[in-house]
Amino acid sequence: MESRPDLILLDIMTHSLHGAVFIQRLRDLPEGKNDSKVIVFTNLDNDISKSKFSKDDISAYLVKAEMSLDQVVKKVSEVLSS
Repeated sequence: MESRPDLILLDIMTHSLHGAVFIQRLRDLPEGKNDSKVIVFTNLDNDISKSKFSKDDISAYLVKAEMSLDQVVKKVSEVLSS
């Protein structure tokens, strides 16, 4: 049995792979478009960083410095219930 996460909370600045590349690879999986919801969670708050993500590929783009833990939990709940 194959298991896919309902939600991925992704920091786009990782050691080995930029988050935009990760999402592209996720969406290009051979078994078809992966339907896991993705919330980008980062401190990069600029148009260049945001433009790397298609609205079709992510559910939300959250800037860490602007969010309390309660706000993050609320957004995760909203995304999972949509």
